[in-house]
Amino acid sequence: MKISKVLFSAALIAAPLAYAQYDDHAGHAAHGVQGGAAAVSLSEGEIRKIDTDNLKLTVRHGPLLNLNMPGMTMVFAVKDSGMLEGLEQGSRIHFLAERIDGIYTIVRIEKQM
Repeated sequence: MKISKVLFSAALIAAPLAYAQYDDHAGHAAHGVQGGAAAVSLSEGEIRKIDTDNLKLTVRHGPLLNLNMPGMTMVFAVKDSGMLEGLEQGSRIHFLAERIDGIYTIVRIEKQM
């Protein structure tokens, strides 16, 4: 009988904690998080070179938190040619890069004014 009371008490204590954890995760879609991944903010960078023929940008950038990468200068593929419009060497940008099929690819880009 004593064991039943202890288990019942433990269940009463654990239930609100389990619900709080469940409820916290249930609201992620409303906060810009899907699939358990953290919301991703845009990184900052400066275009060093534009390769329109091969759809590539060389970018000097700060940390890319979503890729766990420190700041450096590197070459990125771009998702499509339209992303290169209005860009020039020296342009300051905000961008989002992802690793797609093993290639670091810019999937979103905004020119800073």
